[in-house]
Amino acid sequence: MMKIGLTGNIGSGKTLIAGIWEKLGIPVFCADTEAKKILASDPEVRKLVIKTFGKASYLPDGTPNRDFLATIVFSKSRGRKKINQIIHPRVQLAFEQWANTQTAPYVIEESAIIFESNLESQFDFIVTVSAKTETLINRAMIRDNTTKENVLARMKTQASTLWKKKNSDFVIENNGDQLLLPQVLKIHQFLCSHQS
Repeated sequence: MMKIGLTGNIGSGKTLIAGIWEKLGIPVFCADTEAKKILASDPEVRKLVIKTFGKASYLPDGTPNRDFLATIVFSKSRGRKKINQIIHPRVQLAFEQWANTQTAPYVIEESAIIFESNLESQFDFIVTVSAKTETLINRAMIRDNTTKENVLARMKTQASTLWKKKNSDFVIENNGDQLLLPQVLKIHQFLCSHQS
């Protein structure tokens, strides 16, 4: 099964692009959704997170304390590395198991941190969704109902869009001045013709 990594920085429109692929019949695995599920339901992860970051990591009802954990992930690089070491191997295992059940020509994993987690070697091809910095900031501010400062703090935790573009096999430009469907279809046709 051919595996494709779909990445891009905050506000780039990865989820929108993933939705186009799903309409083409290509299964998409969302790493962020899986990470949230694991954080909320895996007892071993819960134990490790509490041991590493303290009881404040979970609320009294047992759900993850997202505000507390966001502070760790987006403001402390050491904390971000530790939480990724706990959760992301499990996300990748879930992706591998999921991919093995699919029958499409290829599968996609949508993840913002493919390069940041050094996962690029696990994919046959990588697609980066790109947009201008101001566009990224404005989209993220509107989507998350947050401040420019918060978005910039999150962007600092991600590799630059330029770097991601240089290290990807394909780039989809999502600045609003190019149609997205033809860009996705071009990559889709290439991938379908390059099945192993």
